[in-house]
Amino acid sequence: MKTRSLIVLAVVAVVVIAGAVFTVRDRESGTRHRVVGEPLFPGLIESVNSVASVEVTQGEDRYTIVRDGDVWGLAEKGGYPAQFDMVKKTIVGVAEIALVEAKTSKRDRLAELYLAEPDAEDGAGTRIALRGEDGAELAAMILGKAARGGEGRRYVRRAGEDQAWLAEVAVDIGAQPMDWVDKTMTKLRPDRLRRVSITHDDDGDDVVLEKADKENSNFTVPVLPEGAKVKAAMEINGIVSALSFLNIEDVAPVADIAFEGETLVTTRYETFDGLVITLTSVTVGDIVWARFEAAYDAALADPVEEALVEEETEDGVELPPGMEEIKPLTAEDVQAEAEALGARTAGWPFALPNFRADHLRKKLTAMIEYPEAEPEFADELAPDASGTITLPPNITIEDLLAGEKPDAAQE
Repeated sequence: MKTRSLIVLAVVAVVVIAGAVFTVRDRESGTRHRVVGEPLFPGLIESVNSVASVEVTQGEDRYTIVRDGDVWGLAEKGGYPAQFDMVKKTIVGVAEIALVEAKTSKRDRLAELYLAEPDAEDGAGTRIALRGEDGAELAAMILGKAARGGEGRRYVRRAGEDQAWLAEVAVDIGAQPMDWVDKTMTKLRPDRLRRVSITHDDDGDDVVLEKADKENSNFTVPVLPEGAKVKAAMEINGIVSALSFLNIEDVAPVADIAFEGETLVTTRYETFDGLVITLTSVTVGDIVWARFEAAYDAALADPVEEALVEEETEDGVELPPGMEEIKPLTAEDVQAEAEALGARTAGWPFALPNFRADHLRKKLTAMIEYPEAEPEFADELAPDASGTITLPPNITIEDLLAGEKPDAAQE
């Protein structure tokens, strides 16, 4: 073979070999950086029942959800119960995080993915740690931002490591401890109410609202000062509907709030089916704290009636929500309702939203007004038998518009 041909073959061989090398390296690189389905914490799913606490750190804030028997509670809120389903979803969610692709491992680029340490000035992530009974970490991670265009995908890294990952994540951590709490305390329908009373310990400026029967939708103020009237229906409606969806804003151990002093107010709701809910509230700083009591009073309960609606549409299609069969509550239903509310609230003061607190602590003087007296010459403008009004000689249209009667000098 000629020397020139050997040289050409050698060059071709080098190119082929080089290409093969780059191909292998590329494949190795792809294998190393693509690990679809591998868990972030291998083996953790078998140990989820060993988790005794969940610790969350965001910025300078840190809170812990701790297991006590079968109940999970917020350590920073005196152990007030957290929502079990949310705790379970978080623990299992961390165990099931599946890696999709390796990203940067350069520490100075982690902030771009919001995977910097929680106390970092820029790009701080959320640290989540699962601990066992002995306090040792079973798993700890930094949760970063959501990936663009990838539903359910976020950037994560293991605590103590710089390697960032794109992963399938089904974990949504609350920013504050109260995000783990069921904040809706009551869902009391206004149509169930019979009577509401608000008693002020400081000045006796009390409110009482009553309704004659269930069919009547309007509440009245049975006792008003002479010459006074309620300013507007919304003054009453705000009180009546205050417990329809009452959400709390904070919770504290009972020893932390003193229910005494001149700001003490007692608000009592009574229903036609015998439920009685009493809130005792007090102002501490600019926050209104309330404690709840719930009971069933058979003496207040009307006899149970038959269902009010039993029909369907002509073609058999179910009625829209709210129009389905209305079943009255039995004594057992109401008693169970009272016991459930009592179990949730006993021993805990709750911070109320300001707009709800205003209604629950309303004073009578804030609800009423005294209409101005009619002009003195109104009697002179009374219509005759035919309905015709004749103006007296000393009164003009201008006087009527001004609402004044001319004085004697003008007459």
